[in-house]
Amino acid sequence: MADMEEFLAISKEFSIPLVEDAAQAIGAKQAFSDGRIVGAGTSGDFGCFSFFPSKNLGAFGDGGLITVHDPELAEKVRVLRLHGSKPKYYHQMVGINSRLDALQAVILGVKLKHLDYGLLLAKRRRPFIIVYLPRRVWFRRHQVVGTGLVEAIVRGTEKVWFYLLKPWLEMVVLIFIISTRFGLRTAIR
Repeated sequence: MADMEEFLAISKEFSIPLVEDAAQAIGAKQAFSDGRIVGAGTSGDFGCFSFFPSKNLGAFGDGGLITVHDPELAEKVRVLRLHGSKPKYYHQMVGINSRLDALQAVILGVKLKHLDYGLLLAKRRRPFIIVYLPRRVWFRRHQVVGTGLVEAIVRGTEKVWFYLLKPWLEMVVLIFIISTRFGLRTAIR
């Protein structure tokens, strides 16, 4: 989950709508400087979630969810997902066919009841990642090269890249990626 407080400030300063990609972040939270705890996909003008099978809350096929604070934007999204028609067969704009089919809705309904347990398991992975990195990746030196992106030197001059786990962020660790050059992968495994 990105530093949403920073992105919100930039969005406000430049009057840019903020679209929050929360595809893999269902259940992630972060603390804002004013003490609020904010969930992924709830801060921006739009929050986008994916229900693709490999996601934290996955259906058996494609699906997704958009969260919107503004009632006018919410209505526009509803119309767009139904071919741009409102009322039915009267098209106000060019839209898409983007409705969640009934089978996916039933599957998600069942899986949603177990989401808290799944998130608990994902949160339990975090200490293993913190332990795994220092023991398995032998850093000669490292530096932060972007917002949370760490570039580490391992085994001479070889580099790996990964994102820091931030203490103010309650992450849901489904996947933890360490990027390397092709041949180094098996060496640090």
